[in-house]
This record gives sequence, structure tokens and C-alpha cells, in this order.
Amino acid sequence: METRINTHRGNKMEFGEFLRFTRLKTDISLRQLALRIGVSATYMSKIERGEFPPPSCRVIIALGRELNFNGELVSMKYGKIPDNIMFIIQQHTADVLHAIQDIVEKNTE
Repeated sequence: METRINTHRGNKMEFGEFLRFTRLKTDISLRQLALRIGVSATYMSKIERGEFPPPSCRVIIALGRELNFNGELVSMKYGKIPDNIMFIIQQHTADVLHAIQDIVEKNTE
């Protein structure tokens, strides 16, 4: 089952809140998770407390594998574009721009 990012106080959850909520829901300790993805527990703790911004796409994707969420989607929701997605955007810039313009137009009708 994939975890979804829900709105929190009318806005999207801060990444640290999302990470802590998801980690606790899967019943994994902060230290265990940090060890599994190759970062320090201190770093993870600071992310969860909002002292650090969201980590790199690589780390978010690794977190997704461990915590059962789509790391690429979550990366983009928090302003980070994975390399494979950026490659597609660069190869198909005009198509991507037109698709975004279509979405914007549909949302303003």
C-alpha cells in the first residue's frame, strides 16, 4: 500500500512531518532507516524536525523504497526533480510545456 501525501493545516505537509509520519506508520526506527539508506541518524533526525530541507532525490527515492512510497513523485512534490525525469523534460521540452499549459488552462476555466 502506497502512502499518500495529505494536506496538513490547509497546506501540504512539510517534508520532515511527512517523513516522520510515514516512518512511524511503518514501525521502523530512525536509526534503522538511516542505516538502510546509508545516511546518519543525526541527519535523518534533523530532516524530520525541519532543521534541514528535504534531502536529495537519491535519498528520497531510497526512503520511498524503505517506507513504501513513490520517491520520484514525493521528490517532485518537494521541489526536486529526479535526473531521469529531468532528462525526459530536456528531451521533450516543447511537449512538456504544452502539457503544462493545457493543465493550467483547464484549471482556470
